[in-house]
Amino acid sequence: MRYSKNQKIWLTVLSVLVVGCVAVKAIAKPEWRERVVSVEPITEDSLFAEVDSVILKDTVRRWPRKECFMFELNGVTKEELTKFPGIAEGRANAIVWYREKLGGFYDAEQLREIECMPDSLVDKMKDWVWVVEDSVEKIDVKSVSVGRMKWHPYIGFEKGRKIDSARWVTKKKGEEFTVESCKFAFTNEEWEKVKRYLIDK
Repeated sequence: MRYSKNQKIWLTVLSVLVVGCVAVKAIAKPEWRERVVSVEPITEDSLFAEVDSVILKDTVRRWPRKECFMFELNGVTKEELTKFPGIAEGRANAIVWYREKLGGFYDAEQLREIECMPDSLVDKMKDWVWVVEDSVEKIDVKSVSVGRMKWHPYIGFEKGRKIDSARWVTKKKGEEFTVESCKFAFTNEEWEKVKRYLIDK
């Protein structure tokens, strides 16, 4: 195979770099001395293999990969979240903020509802998190204010006002207001989610 003048220059430069790296390692590590003394022939394949090896080791040293770890979604802190691959401070703050608005997560799938959380990251996290559903903060529908309901992502102001009106009418009739009395304000899909946050004492 014939090389152009520029290719020969680059091969020469790379050869010098590789030989220099080998010499430095030989000084630092006795096991490398035999290799230097043996003067192994440098071919094009071995040359680029050495260069790739040096680059790879340097990359690992300078850019350590974050390690995944198991955690409970309702108890993990912002600082602990940032240790998970793909979660920086902004996403950690968004997760904790949404958790506080909800009153806690009952399923890791709820992470998809956070705007800055891509599906690929949620899919990865689902293998490393679990949820204690009993730790979810629930709302007492008999006494909760509209102001508290409008803050909840699954209820909001309009639905909260409908629930409050139904509660007032039910009370005026002398009937008992229950969790099921709120169902009229939601679609079936919405109800399956919101009912996990409602208690009826």
